[in-house]
Amino acid sequence: LLLPQKRMSLEEATAEEKRRIANEARARRREGRMRLLLQTHQRHLKLCNDQVELDAKDALRAAAKALFTAAEKSVLDAQKKLDTLLEAEAKCHQDIQTTYQTLQELFVEHANATKEYELQDPKDRERSFSTKLEGAGADPDR
Repeated sequence: LLLPQKRMSLEEATAEEKRRIANEARARRREGRMRLLLQTHQRHLKLCNDQVELDAKDALRAAAKALFTAAEKSVLDAQKKLDTLLEAEAKCHQDIQTTYQTLQELFVEHANATKEYELQDPKDRERSFSTKLEGAGADPDR
């Protein structure tokens, strides 16, 4: 019936089970100790944060960052607006210069025409610019 072998197997299985139970117990105790250490660490960290007023400093840092971001955006917007205005001013000056140059050309043309007009014989001038309407004008019945 192999009783000694079965008893041996039973003892080995029982020893293995005890070993596994002991390992689980050790693991549970270690996990408990680690959990306690973690809680202690968290409490200590909270105490340190309270002592150095970290929460208030974080709030101030966040507010300062928000103000900085807003100020930076304002500066960038103002710079963009300034660049746009400078471009518009440069275009305006260019347009003024072009217009002035065109006016100078027209002034020279006008001066030349006036000079030619004054050099023209008054009789020729009268003949060239006079128009006479014959008749009484348009027929109102038509």
